[in-house]
Amino acid sequence: MTSSAQLGLCFDQRLHGREILGQRAAEAERLLAVWRWKSALGPGFPVIISLFGGTGTGKSTLFNSLAGEPVSRVSWLRPCTSRPVFYVHNDAVEELAKCPLVADENPIGGGKIKVRVLEHHRQELADFILVDTPDIDSVELINREIADAFFTISDIVVFVTSLDKYGDNSGKMFRTWIREWGKRSYFVMNKAHFGEAFEDFRETLRQEGFDGDQLIRVEDTGTSPDMIPGISGRPEFEAVLDAAKEDVRSTEMRNLRVETIRHLDFLDQDVTTQMRRIAAVNDAIRQALDRVAGEMDEGLDAVLSPEVASRVQERLTTLLQKYDILFPVRMFVRTVARKSLEFVWGLVSPGGLAGGRVTGERSFLAQDLAATKAAANLAPLEHAVARLNQEIAEILKGDSDLEDLRTVAQRDVPRLTSEAVRAQFDEAFPGVERLLEEELRRFRESGLSPTHEARLYGAYFFWALLLVTAEVILLGGSSWLDAILGPVIAPFIPKWLLGMKVRDVLREIGARIDGEYRGILRNILEGQAISYINEFRSLLPDDEALARLSAQQEWLSHEVCT
Repeated sequence: MTSSAQLGLCFDQRLHGREILGQRAAEAERLLAVWRWKSALGPGFPVIISLFGGTGTGKSTLFNSLAGEPVSRVSWLRPCTSRPVFYVHNDAVEELAKCPLVADENPIGGGKIKVRVLEHHRQELADFILVDTPDIDSVELINREIADAFFTISDIVVFVTSLDKYGDNSGKMFRTWIREWGKRSYFVMNKAHFGEAFEDFRETLRQEGFDGDQLIRVEDTGTSPDMIPGISGRPEFEAVLDAAKEDVRSTEMRNLRVETIRHLDFLDQDVTTQMRRIAAVNDAIRQALDRVAGEMDEGLDAVLSPEVASRVQERLTTLLQKYDILFPVRMFVRTVARKSLEFVWGLVSPGGLAGGRVTGERSFLAQDLAATKAAANLAPLEHAVARLNQEIAEILKGDSDLEDLRTVAQRDVPRLTSEAVRAQFDEAFPGVERLLEEELRRFRESGLSPTHEARLYGAYFFWALLLVTAEVILLGGSSWLDAILGPVIAPFIPKWLLGMKVRDVLREIGARIDGEYRGILRNILEGQAISYINEFRSLLPDDEALARLSAQQEWLSHEVCT
C-alpha cells in the first residue's frame, strides 16, 4: 500500500493512478506538517533563508561566505551537497529540532533523510537561519525531493545560478514555483565575468515577473574556494540578510496556508475522481445483481411435471408407511395425549435429536430431515452466480479506464463453485428440524383439542406432511406446493385432519419456508456481488481517512477566513 501517514490515506498498489495519488498525498502531508510546525513558532524565531541552485553553481561557496566560515562542503565533485545543512544560533536549535524536515521521522524518503544542524553563538546572525540545500537539477531523485521540501519551510529563497546554468529548464521551472507561491526571493549569478550574460539573465527575470534589481552578481574567482571573504558585508547581500528583520513570515504563512489548501483540494479532487469511477462500477454491479436475482426468483417457481408429481406422491407414501409401522407401539405406551406430544416434541427438538441413545424413530427422523435438506434445488442459484459473474465481466470489458478493476476482478475475486454454493447453503439454512419445530409449535397453539392433539402427534400424519411440504418448497417453490397440494397430498390427509383446515395451514407453512429459502439463496448470490464491490472499494482510503482529509480542508479554510 502507498500511504500518507498523518491523513492516513492508503492507495492499493493495484490501483491505476496510485503514483499520482501518492505524490499528491505526500506533498499535502509535507505542507500540513510544515504548516503545523510554523504555526506554533514564537514571534522571535529566526527567519529561514535557504539557498537553492543547480549543480556546480557555487551555492555552497555562497552559503559559507554568508555564514562567515566554511561550514558546508565545497568540492569539484558534482553534486557536492548531498544533504541539507542548517546554520543556526544555539537559542533556536530546540525549536528547529521540531521541524518535520529535521525530526527523526520526516515526510521525505520514509524518515531516512539526514540533515546537518550546525550551531553558532554569533549574535549578529541570530535573526536568520541559513540553509544549504541539495541541487535542484540533481540526477538523484531524492535530492530533488529534499530541495522541494525545504522550499516549503523557507521564508526567503536565494536562487543561485551561473553563466552556464542560468538558462536551464530546471531553473526556469523552479523560478516559476517561486513566483506562483509568492516567496520573498533574491537571485545570484555566480562566476559572472561576462556582463552580457548577467544583463540577459536580468531581462529574463523581468520577463518572468521578477524585479530585475533582485539580481546580485558575484565575480568569477577562477577557482572553487570554500568561501569568498567579505560577501556578507556587501550592500546587496546586506539587503538579503536585513530582510530577516522584516515581517516576512506573516506573508509567508498566508502563502503557505493557501498552498496547503490548494494541494489538499488537488488530492481531494483526484481521490473523488477515483471514488466516482469505482462507485459507478459498483452501482452497475448492484443493478446486475438485482436483474440476476429477479431471474433466479422466477426460475425457482418451476413448472411441475407429471413425473415430479409422481415422485412426490411416492415420497409421501413412503413416509406415511414408515411412520405408521411404529403406530401400535406408540399408542400402547402413550395413553395420555400430553405424553404423546412430549415424546414427539423431544424427537424434533435439537436436544432430542442430538442427545441420548438413537432409537429407531429418531434414526428415521434424522435421516428424513437430512434427505429433505439435501433435496434443495440449488441449480437456479448456481446458474445465477455464473450469470452474475458474466455480467460483471461485461461491465469491465473493453474500457481502458477500468483495466485495473478488470485485473483485480480476474485475479483477486473468488468465484463461487457448485461445492462452495452447497457449503454456504448448508451453513446458512437453519435446518429443516428448526423450521418444522416452529410450525409444530404454531399448530399446537392454534387451539387444538386434546383428542385432535393426541391423534395428530401420535399418528405422525402431520409430521410426514410437514416433511413433504418442506421438500416440495425446496425443490420447486410455492408454485409446486399449490399444484401438488390438492391432487397429490390431499388424498393422504384423514377426514378429521381436513376438518382442521390443514391444507390452509400447509400453504402458510410452505410460504414461510419458501421465503426463508429464497432469502438464503439471494444472500449467497449477493455475497458474490459484494466480494467484487468490497475488493474494488478496498483500493481507496477508508471512510475515516476521507473524513480526516475533509476535516483538514475545513480547518485550514477556516484559518484563512479568520
